[in-house]
Amino acid sequence: MGENETNQRPLSEHFTPSTYTSTSCIRVPAVQVAQYEIKFSVIQMLSSFYGLNNKEPYKHLDEFLEIRSTVKIQNFFEDALRLIVFPFSLKDKAKQWLNSLDAVVITTWAQIQQAFLKKHFPIGQTNHIRQAITSFSQIDGEQFHETWERLKDLIRKCPHHAVPKWRLVQCFYDGLTDRNRQMVDASCGGTFIHKSENEAWQLFETLSENSLYHVSASRTEIPMSGPQRKGGLYEVGQFVAINTKVDMLSQKLDHLLSIGQIPRPTNSPQTFQDVCTLCTNPSHYMSEYPLAGQFPEYVQEQAQAAQSFSKLGNDPFSNTYNLGWRNHPNFGWKQPNGFQAPPYRQNFSNQWNAYREPQQPLPLRL
Repeated sequence: MGENETNQRPLSEHFTPSTYTSTSCIRVPAVQVAQYEIKFSVIQMLSSFYGLNNKEPYKHLDEFLEIRSTVKIQNFFEDALRLIVFPFSLKDKAKQWLNSLDAVVITTWAQIQQAFLKKHFPIGQTNHIRQAITSFSQIDGEQFHETWERLKDLIRKCPHHAVPKWRLVQCFYDGLTDRNRQMVDASCGGTFIHKSENEAWQLFETLSENSLYHVSASRTEIPMSGPQRKGGLYEVGQFVAINTKVDMLSQKLDHLLSIGQIPRPTNSPQTFQDVCTLCTNPSHYMSEYPLAGQFPEYVQEQAQAAQSFSKLGNDPFSNTYNLGWRNHPNFGWKQPNGFQAPPYRQNFSNQWNAYREPQQPLPLRL
């Protein structure tokens, strides 16, 4: 009967989704509380973990446990409350990973924590941080307290680095600069190698606090006179900068004014330089032209013009070239003073009237 009913089902039902039951790998242990409520404000306070490579899983666990510690339910196990609330802090890829663990059954907080770190803190990242710890070194210009905090930050990112404490102390001491290493030796009287790992760790903590105190004190110190200057910077005075700019502008102006000028001999009192008439080049005299010997008349004319330029006169009858020739009476179209043009129109009209035959009046026809 059942097989016949299955065969009689239409084909469309085989492609239609049936009822769905969400499967979760988390199995919350039984609690004695019949009803409980987790407020929505608590869920909103949870930090979100999206499963990206640049996120720190240990930091997310610390923030989750810090917020979850504010929630208390009477007669409710601690692991059970963590297992219920933790899935709300996972988003996107991290939430898909949790839902894909259908073949795994998680009943304790330690199990889900171990699976979470195994997924989002791979072996390659562990080796990278472990190598950064064992080869730790101080950066140039870095203060002592900054170096110490950077090492502790690496340890905090990877608590399972498996580097012993004595090895951490030795790596930090060897990675310091010569100046800071001498400071450590001087602070303990040169007996650093004879200290235990805990004593050396506490010594680094004390020196870090002193370094932070001195840096903060120097930054908040009020100068007695004049503006405060930043360390490591060379400041230039305002007047020095202005003088430098003025000098640069003067050089540029001199360069612009020197463009197009022609060098002149130092022993020549002449202040005028004419262009070469033969090649029209202003960089030399016509007498310096290679073929100037074939044109002596032009050379003589230019020489006379250059000699009379400094003492211009208004002598139209001079034997040398000068601009006064423009006023010569024979070289202009201008009429001399007192000259009157003949009455051309009047004479022409009189001659025309003399030669014109008189006209007889036409007879009138009646």
